[in-house]
Amino acid sequence: MAAKHAKIIKVAVGSTSPVKIKAVKLAFHEAFGTIEVIAVETDSCVRPQPITRAEALTGATNRAKAALKQAQADFGVGIEGGVYRSRGLYFTAAPVVIIAKDGKIGVSASSPLELPPIVARKVKRGGEVGPIMDELLGIADTKKKFGIIGYLTNGMVLRHIAYATAIKVALAKFVQPEFYKR
Repeated sequence: MAAKHAKIIKVAVGSTSPVKIKAVKLAFHEAFGTIEVIAVETDSCVRPQPITRAEALTGATNRAKAALKQAQADFGVGIEGGVYRSRGLYFTAAPVVIIAKDGKIGVSASSPLELPPIVARKVKRGGEVGPIMDELLGIADTKKKFGIIGYLTNGMVLRHIAYATAIKVALAKFVQPEFYKR
């Protein structure tokens, strides 16, 4: 349910990815109504394929900070896909960091998806999930389209919807701030 705001909320996304931009638009529009979303090319300052949850969270934080500063926005959003290992399995998930111009921070992550063994093996050898899927599927830029999550769920989970859900969760501090003051 969108709140009524007199001014347009300016949101900077630390990415030029169409999927991430679409996700930010969906989530922030639902939360605040009228918004302006600005795509800002930023550097995550982590390796191209983060291989721990902490590294991916650092990348998302760096992107949110850089986007907020460069665009002089009300909010900066960073989304950084990463891979991590747990109990012998490899998963991919994307931490989301939202930083408001007053310094308040909201954090969440997309639902983890277990990587197929062939993808996990290639990631362990230094590959990135997106290009690995491109190679396996014979399709260019899958990460800018349906991504691994869309393919492996037969389209039941769309990448931009998975990201939008994580963004909405990270917005909890901003849409229900009184609960975070206790």
